[in-house]
Amino acid sequence: MVVVTTREKWSGMNVTVPVLAVPEELPNNFTLFHQSAAITRVAYQVLVSGGLVAWPSPCGVNCSYTFSFPGPAYKCLDLGPLASLPVNFTELSSDWYNNPLPFPVNDSIYWWALDDSANNSSPIRLWIVYGELNHTVRCTLYNSAYDVNVTYTNNIQVVQKNIKTYDTVLDGNDLAANLGTHFDVVLYMIHEGVVVAIGGWFADETGFFVAETAVDLWAGVTSYSNDTLISFPNDIPVEVHDFMANLTISLVTLQADPDPEISGLITQTSVPAIITTYPAVYTYSGRALWEIYGVALGVTVCCIAIGSFMAFKNGTTGQLCFSQVLMATRNPTLDRIAEAEDLYSIQKTLLRYGMLAGTEHECFGVPDEIMNRHARTSQDGS
Repeated sequence: MVVVTTREKWSGMNVTVPVLAVPEELPNNFTLFHQSAAITRVAYQVLVSGGLVAWPSPCGVNCSYTFSFPGPAYKCLDLGPLASLPVNFTELSSDWYNNPLPFPVNDSIYWWALDDSANNSSPIRLWIVYGELNHTVRCTLYNSAYDVNVTYTNNIQVVQKNIKTYDTVLDGNDLAANLGTHFDVVLYMIHEGVVVAIGGWFADETGFFVAETAVDLWAGVTSYSNDTLISFPNDIPVEVHDFMANLTISLVTLQADPDPEISGLITQTSVPAIITTYPAVYTYSGRALWEIYGVALGVTVCCIAIGSFMAFKNGTTGQLCFSQVLMATRNPTLDRIAEAEDLYSIQKTLLRYGMLAGTEHECFGVPDEIMNRHARTSQDGS
């Protein structure tokens, strides 16, 4: 018996994969606007999917590879109730003319979020206050390095990421005004993509957006009871951190955008990949195969031996076509035996196949009238 199984086989090759680019030259404001809109679009896709936006495998249906790139990341902390924090959100949310934003800071606010652009000495932050002001989450933006491992199993993507944070990103006001390197502006646009998506995520019918301020504010003042339609996960700091990371990695899907200004946010790099295949492996028992094939071989040898002996005795061979079979039964002697209507005598009659004496006709006949090969050879020789 032969058993067919599969076995994993690994091979290595270099593949070209998309990664977030590190642009240097700052494009015009129109291009930056298009790029920011594209990043926000991906942010909503990540938010709706609850995870990464998958991209096609560059190395087949079963493979894995790792790539690295610089990008933004959050460090988020839940600092507890708003009342216990030494933070003046009215000052943070003041506009350019230092006029405080008119919003109530009390437990009638179901949630609100502040996009803290900071200045040249303080980092960019996102503040989220929710749960009747009992939870204040602070997310600080950092320059970071991403190590991403991507595995495809039957073309299903699984991504594992490791993020190392370095220094904080400062002065969001200048970056918002497109003052800085292109890469720093891209980092800020990714942060803004998270802020806009989260603002829409937390918003209800009474949410509003205040623009042209040092700190953008989203606030939702709810008139619902405790049985609200909106629920918040217990691990908001982790969720927001992962949201930023998933957005940053998912931006590689912009490589397929037909607009070169948008696809230019992504570059290609060559990395080693491990390709997994599953070739068939045949396992068998030598003894069992010899038993099976030995019997078949023995029967085949016996058939060949019998056929060779009959061919030697008859001195000729016949074909299995119908006309040849018909001609092989045409013999007057056999006709006379058949006319006797004695089935027993017909069954006892010995027959041979060969040349009928006195003719060139090969057929079955009684041994006396069938010329054997040796007699025919001698006759031909004389």
